[in-house]
Amino acid sequence: MYDIEGKYLYEILDDYKQTENKDEVFQLFMNLIWHSTNSRQVFTKYISFSMLPNLVETDVGKVFCDYMNILYISSKTTTTNTDFVSLIRQKINNIYNNYCEKRLCTRKDYMELLHTPKKLYFRWEKNQNDCKNVDDLLGMLTESLVQAEELKNQYSKQKMNLTWKQFKPVVEKYLRRAFENYIPLDEYENKNEFVLDTDLWTEDNFAIKYICNCLQQNMKHYQKEYYGLSNKGSRDKRKYKRCLECGKMFLVDGIVKNVKRCSECQHEKQLEYQRNSMKKLRNK
Repeated sequence: MYDIEGKYLYEILDDYKQTENKDEVFQLFMNLIWHSTNSRQVFTKYISFSMLPNLVETDVGKVFCDYMNILYISSKTTTTNTDFVSLIRQKINNIYNNYCEKRLCTRKDYMELLHTPKKLYFRWEKNQNDCKNVDDLLGMLTESLVQAEELKNQYSKQKMNLTWKQFKPVVEKYLRRAFENYIPLDEYENKNEFVLDTDLWTEDNFAIKYICNCLQQNMKHYQKEYYGLSNKGSRDKRKYKRCLECGKMFLVDGIVKNVKRCSECQHEKQLEYQRNSMKKLRNK
């Protein structure tokens, strides 16, 4: 039986290349990954700020009091561990959160909207003449959070409907492909005339980065397959968009470039327009 304990990743990859029992080596590797203590974590966080005591009871201060703790969903995105199991598992966790976890949104425009109350408060704290109209301020704060929720819902639609259980076989498929295609560092250097400073970049660093890059690139290709689009790999120069209604990825026609919806949603939109037109005619 293959002894995987205590081995570096590059040693496992080399052993996989040389052994006849590849299934055993790969399955032991996957057992390490799935049983890693670096589990996927999604949790609640807050965008918070504290107000100066003398401002709390002012009319403007009372408005800001309701926005001192803005809740959002976050996730663990890094690990302090440096072993290959923790690092690869972290990459897998991040890919799932980015592509499939609908509760989670960390897009820049969404987070900026959530930070609006905090930014406006500190602007007002420095210059209290900036906020004279309480109703206008309340409207700005409310609108920013409404827009944030709309953005979150829009980005949520763009994520694939895969549970963690459904996602794992996809990961294993691409990791197996990475094992099959692995080129050791010394061969890679010779083939590409690529020189590395071995004091800064070890063979295991190279292997870990290789595995993580394979996962990232293959997940981009899988996403196209998920939406029924042909996959031309890294040479694909075609343009893709996200449907405004359902979030589905679709291919942009070379002629019609301003389309905002996939063919199904566009058809439904046209039907809705026709129904509304007929309704108006009947009412007349």
